[in-house]
Amino acid sequence: MSHDASAARRIALLPILLALVGLIAPIDSAQADVGPKPSMDFDFVYETEEPLGIVGGQQMQCEEPDCADAEPLEEVGPNSFRCSGGRCSSRSYGYTTYNQLVIEFSDGVTRTSDIFSGGTMKNEYRVTVREDDLQVERVTGGGPRLPFLWVMLARLVGTWGAIVLGIIVLAGVTWRIVEAWGGEDEP
Repeated sequence: MSHDASAARRIALLPILLALVGLIAPIDSAQADVGPKPSMDFDFVYETEEPLGIVGGQQMQCEEPDCADAEPLEEVGPNSFRCSGGRCSSRSYGYTTYNQLVIEFSDGVTRTSDIFSGGTMKNEYRVTVREDDLQVERVTGGGPRLPFLWVMLARLVGTWGAIVLGIIVLAGVTWRIVEAWGGEDEP
């Protein structure tokens, strides 16, 4: 084997060494909250005398069918309810069984919706704004999407499993590169 092929192999092994150093470093100090979260998107249709603007609102979460135990969606982490440009949307780690919207409009009236059920991942709703209340109708109720399934698969193997699989793939790719570079010089 020539001196150049030997040097190329040493350089190609550098990513593997860096990955092993990464294994030794503590990983508990920082963890990102990644992956898809359940969401609800609300489009508004008006049956009022004049068009209205959305001033603000809340998405109420309930476990009882009559929403007697209603509480606003907790604003923590990715959990949020936002209204902008005539639309509202929410993201959450997970929704309760029942939901209700309470929206304040530019005419000074705060309207409350009928009670509607949450969904799985990506859900779209049409909200009909009437003079005194809101009517929510589900347009789509998305089930798990392919990226969600990939995240769930990654969660099955865990952090260490993902690291080990990554190192195995990195080692395999590096080995193939070393073989391609060094294979021509050998007798």
